[in-house]
Amino acid sequence: MLWLPVVGVTSGRPPLSRIGDIIDKEINKIPTIYENVEIDKYVIMPNHIHIIILLNGNETGDPRSPLQFLALLNILRVQFQNK
Repeated sequence: MLWLPVVGVTSGRPPLSRIGDIIDKEINKIPTIYENVEIDKYVIMPNHIHIIILLNGNETGDPRSPLQFLALLNILRVQFQNK
C-alpha cells in the first residue's frame, strides 16, 4: 500500500506509507535527472499512481533525453506486469 491505513474520517489526503514517501521523492527527482522531462501533475493512489509527464524534444542520444526516459519507463512497466 502506498498510503497508511487510517481509521475514521479524515480531511485531505491520507498520509503516505514508507514506500509512498519513496515514490513521492523519486517522482520529484525525475526533472533533475532528465533535463528535458517535466512532471506536470501526479497523484499517488492507495495501490498505484497517475502521472502526467511532459517530454521536451531532445533526440541527440544524450542519456538524459526523453527517448531514454521512455525506454526506462517501458522497462519498469514490463517488470511490474510480471509481478
